[in-house]
Amino acid sequence: MVLKVFDNKWLVFIHCLLWELKEVDEWDFHRIIYKLNKEGIIPINSWVWFGNSPRSAEVDAAIGLFSLYRIIELDGEKIRVIKSPRKCSLDDHVLDIARSVLKEKTS
Repeated sequence: MVLKVFDNKWLVFIHCLLWELKEVDEWDFHRIIYKLNKEGIIPINSWVWFGNSPRSAEVDAAIGLFSLYRIIELDGEKIRVIKSPRKCSLDDHVLDIARSVLKEKTS
């Protein structure tokens, strides 16, 4: 599947990933997307760095859009999904990458 930043499939991908994670720290979510971007799975045009933490304005904009439409709920730095996507299908490899990034944090 070819994704382009901010097209419908790109937004659905991010929504599905958030749905699978249920609740995730905002900084951890950026780290997950960064890793997926480096693997060539999801396009992101630019990254800025805060110490060792990557951050993307495009990901922040998607999070803001989802919050505006009450798809997610922001609680401090936590992102909690409150509306399921209409259709959600993520490759196991994507979920494995997300889990490995989250596991790195706790190791």
